[in-house]
Amino acid sequence: MADSIDAITNHERETWDRCAEIFEDNLAPLTRQGYQLILDTGRIASGMRVLDIGCGPGNFTAAYAGLGADAVGIDLAPQMVRVATEHYPDIEFRAAKAEELPFDDESFDVVVAGYVVHHLASPEDAFGEVRRVLKPGGRFIFVIPVQESQSSFGAFISALTEHHTREVPGGPLLLETDSSVHERMLAESGFSECQVEQREVTCHLQSLDLLIKGCWEIAKLSDLPREIQAKIEASTRQNAEPYRNDDGTYTFPDGVLLGMAVK
Repeated sequence: MADSIDAITNHERETWDRCAEIFEDNLAPLTRQGYQLILDTGRIASGMRVLDIGCGPGNFTAAYAGLGADAVGIDLAPQMVRVATEHYPDIEFRAAKAEELPFDDESFDVVVAGYVVHHLASPEDAFGEVRRVLKPGGRFIFVIPVQESQSSFGAFISALTEHHTREVPGGPLLLETDSSVHERMLAESGFSECQVEQREVTCHLQSLDLLIKGCWEIAKLSDLPREIQAKIEASTRQNAEPYRNDDGTYTFPDGVLLGMAVK
C-alpha cells in the first residue's frame, strides 16, 4: 500500500511540476469556474485564516486574500509554489502534501481544495489532516470534476483512450462520482454536516489549442509517435465540435461535485 501511495504522490508531483509554467494559460481555464464555486459558497470574509490546498499558481489564494482573509497556499509541486510566489510575493506559499500539513492544530477557519481531492494518494489521511488544522466549527470546502460529465477535458480523455493506453497511478477517488462515498469518508474522518452535491459549471475556451497543449503536458504525450499524436488531436477536435461556437470559441458544460463539511 505504501508503494502505491508513493507512486501516486511521485506521479502527481512530477506532473504538476512539469505543467507549472503553462498552467495559467492552458489549464486554469478548465477549472476556473469550479474555483469560483468555492468563492461563491465559501463565505470567506475579512479576518479569517484560509488554507488553500493545491494552490497551483496562486490565483485563488490571492482571491481569498483579496476578500481580507489571511490566506496561505500549499501545493505538492515545488515548481507550482515557485510560480505562485513569483506572482504573489506577499502571500505565504509552501510545498507540502495534503496528507502531512505543516501547520499547528486548530489554526485555520476555512480549508479549501479546488480540483485536488481526486488526485490525493490517501484522501482519508488528508481529510484527517484538514480536520486537525481546522478550528472548532471551521469549514472544509472542495470541488472535484465529475469525470463522466466533464465535456471539456473529456473531449481529450475519450480521444486518448481511443488511440492509446497508458497506465498512470491514480488516487482512489480519481473516478469516483458517487457523492455518498465522499460524504461517508468525510464523516469517518470526524466531520459533521457533510454535504456533497453535483453542480454544473461552464468552461469557456477561446481556442481548443489551449486545451490540447495543456492535456499534452498532463499526459506527457510528446514522446509518442507522431501518427498517434495526430490521431489523438484529430479525435479531440471532433469530440469538441458540438461545443464550438460560431466565432470559433468553445462553451463546455462540465459537471463538478461541491463538497462542504464542518469540524
